[in-house]
Amino acid sequence: MRNTDFDIQTAMCEVIDNSLQASAKNIKVHITYSDKTSRRRNRPEQIAFGDDGHGMDGEVLQYCLRLGYSKRYDDRKGIGRFGVGMTFAAISLCQKIEVYSRPKRGNWNYTYLDIGGLGKDDEPSISPIVQKDLPDEYAHLVGDFGTLVIWSKIDRVDSPVNKDDLIHNMGRIYRKFIGDEIVQDKKIVKNNDKRNLYLNNQIVNSFDPLFVTKSQQYPNDEITTLDDEISFEWRVHNVDAPSDGQKQGTITIRTSLLPESWRQVRSKLGRPGSGNSPDNRRRRVPDNEGISLLRNGREVAYSPIPHFIPGKEGDTSKIDRFWSCEIDFEPTLDYWFSVRNIKIGARPLKEIKDKLKELIRPSVIHFRERIAKTMDEYDAKSNESAQGPIYGSKSKEEELGPITTPPVTTPTVEEMAETIKELVESVSEDQEQQEAYIEKVTDPNNKYNIVEANNMRSDAPFFEVVPNLNTKVVHYNMNHSFFLHMYEVLNKLREAVEDDAETKVMVDELKGCFDDVIHAYSEAYYGLDNLGGKQNVEDTIDELQVNWNRCLRNIYKNKQRHDQ
Repeated sequence: MRNTDFDIQTAMCEVIDNSLQASAKNIKVHITYSDKTSRRRNRPEQIAFGDDGHGMDGEVLQYCLRLGYSKRYDDRKGIGRFGVGMTFAAISLCQKIEVYSRPKRGNWNYTYLDIGGLGKDDEPSISPIVQKDLPDEYAHLVGDFGTLVIWSKIDRVDSPVNKDDLIHNMGRIYRKFIGDEIVQDKKIVKNNDKRNLYLNNQIVNSFDPLFVTKSQQYPNDEITTLDDEISFEWRVHNVDAPSDGQKQGTITIRTSLLPESWRQVRSKLGRPGSGNSPDNRRRRVPDNEGISLLRNGREVAYSPIPHFIPGKEGDTSKIDRFWSCEIDFEPTLDYWFSVRNIKIGARPLKEIKDKLKELIRPSVIHFRERIAKTMDEYDAKSNESAQGPIYGSKSKEEELGPITTPPVTTPTVEEMAETIKELVESVSEDQEQQEAYIEKVTDPNNKYNIVEANNMRSDAPFFEVVPNLNTKVVHYNMNHSFFLHMYEVLNKLREAVEDDAETKVMVDELKGCFDDVIHAYSEAYYGLDNLGGKQNVEDTIDELQVNWNRCLRNIYKNKQRHDQ
């Protein structure tokens, strides 16, 4: 019975579900971790759950750990149903469960189940109810009444717990309960039944994967609008029909398109990005490729549904993360969504899945078209601005061309062709761009060429001086971490001073200074006496440094003469 599908997150949620069912306004969880010097460091030793719900009297408490018992058994109005979740969840991770509870009028009562140390013929038993005060270390987790659950002898948690991920996931799972705002009848309204959830004294903020409600953690973040909300009735299956005879259940589909500004992000310069910016990473946008399935407002699954999204042409993953969908169904439809007696995952059966696909397909196609259009427009705008020194180097090439010395050697046509063949694929995979590159570097009028190579490996040199061409060519590796960081900083500066033309010129000049340094290096490199031959390493380095310094000084002397 201990071999269930629970992990620590889904197991903890079963206890939180009970607190919500008990009308608790404040639910507090505390994880005590093992000694950091031990081999099992950062793994939980005890987990305590406290709430200020209505509590249990002695009779209910005596049976609360019994599998299959619930005073709300088969109740389809809340988020519990079968009376097995909490106990199954607990024994899947630990050997001992203790429960303290007090109703509004009564005393603190106590019971426990300990399966540790039992022989194969021993039967586990629930201890008789006794009156017992709360343990001092956990008394702050409950109110004047409520329930305290303690898990100890934890022996089935093999991996360290990532607290940040746990808080984020719980904020998403319980967003309809702990959020300041909720969606109701296609409107964003105040949550009048807001609950508070804490983990180790830290508030768990709600996380809305639709991004239509205001973020508790980042209140200044832009939000989007609800694109559509579709509700429809679906028949209750006779295999799992409720005892009250209900014949229909409601399913609600909500979709949204993430803010346009979030899509205008480039992970690699010169191409539309994946949304993988620092701001979008904290928003979890790169992970936003699942469908959120909710049972009475409580999320039971968040992952892609196989064969659900309309057919893809190529890789649309970078597009699909910019729209969101949640499907909320009533518990009377548990059978159709494959909900088991423990709320781990959900998967719509084919008949209901086909209906959901039919309803969501138009929105998905519309979203993809709008997202792709925004990316294309942003890409075109960026390419247009690439004529300036931030995204391109045309003006800098024109400035440095007159002071660029001709190459020392004149390669043959065959040597040039071989060089270009080796380099052209590192510049771009696009055939038109490759042809433009060949035309550019073979034009004798272009004395100095700065090429932004978008297809180089990230671990390749951050720039390369290209030999065996009639013109001087330098490749900038746009996938190198240096360029990714430098351009991100420069572009943010340009955006920050959008209305200040003078400061924008200074930002451009700052990037131009880098171009000058690389040009001076290339001049020194091309000017080595024995380029391609044999020479003492120390002499070569000295010659390169001296010439590099001289060339850079000449560039700025030339600038001063020009300014005068």
